[in-house]
Amino acid sequence: MRVEDALMQLQLTVKRASHTVYRVIHAARANASHNHGLDPDRLIIAEAFVGKDSSRRGYLSMEKENAG
Repeated sequence: MRVEDALMQLQLTVKRASHTVYRVIHAARANASHNHGLDPDRLIIAEAFVGKDSSRRGYLSMEKENAG
């Protein structure tokens, strides 16, 4: 899928992770064109996925340490 098409779909998606994925793809496109001199119109996304959120684990361990 072309990067422009993916960004357009992410703008119209109402899922919670869509804004974060949009920012990551947008930054990757900017880095590819600025740092490596690639044409942003020719970039494609081979695969993108979102895994399970692991931020809650940190909060649980902090709560246990402060409780005692």
